[in-house]
Amino acid sequence: MSDLKGVQAAGFDSGEFIVEQAKERANLYGALYSKNQAPISPYQNLTSNHEPEKSIIFWLRGVNKCNQFIGDVLTNAGFKMPTFVMKDGTEHYLNAERLPKQNKYFDKICNLTEVKAGDVIVIDDLKRKGESGAHVELVSFVDFAKKIMNLIGARSQGAAERESLMLSELPLDGSKLCGFTRTKANQTVYFLRPKLAD
Repeated sequence: MSDLKGVQAAGFDSGEFIVEQAKERANLYGALYSKNQAPISPYQNLTSNHEPEKSIIFWLRGVNKCNQFIGDVLTNAGFKMPTFVMKDGTEHYLNAERLPKQNKYFDKICNLTEVKAGDVIVIDDLKRKGESGAHVELVSFVDFAKKIMNLIGARSQGAAERESLMLSELPLDGSKLCGFTRTKANQTVYFLRPKLAD
């Protein structure tokens, strides 16, 4: 299936569709999301994106692109990533640290056992603030019995899928503002389920 409406009409899970879009994007363009490269994007309102999926977004070279990858994946999957508007009317995706407060775009998951593939994970480093204070990826696989969780997202070397050991370090209850504390790492972890765009 190539679009979200077709996926839903056929009774498939939208989270799995998001994961499919993430894996496809990482396979095709993963290296472009490395810190030293410049990606292309499907989001037409993005600054300097004159031809979606063709224009190279040069202003992103030399910066971390975790939010850019997630925004591009959600756009491909038919969801909306929150943005802020620049003076010229173009947009940038919000940074990871701001995403847990975006209730218009995401539902927060407050119980760890409800996390599923397709959910967005924000890892907020409590020692650092600002644009480099948090990281965002996508949950691509969860097996609670084996305490396995795979994530897919952009890191300094590009976008790819990896296994995370984090699941065994998190409490089941995230009732404190729906954040899960990783005490040893001094982090709060949020799981967000994308809502359909208006």
